[in-house]
Amino acid sequence: MSAWSWAIVATAAFLMLSVAVSFVLAAILGHIGREVSELLEKPDLWATAPLTREEIQAQQEAPTERAVPDRVGAHESYR
Repeated sequence: MSAWSWAIVATAAFLMLSVAVSFVLAAILGHIGREVSELLEKPDLWATAPLTREEIQAQQEAPTERAVPDRVGAHESYR
């Protein structure tokens, strides 16, 4: 084959590869766009979810009950 034939084959291969990569990239970006669109259309799913961090902090800050001994002569701090 002549040099021009190799140049044409290489150019065609490069164009086919770039088209294939473009389709893959378009599919990935389309998937990301659909996911973001769902989040924006349905704000109730994430906006009304309970805040678990605040629930955990409230449970940790709640005072714990201490058991009071029922014996005679117990120290005053236990009553």
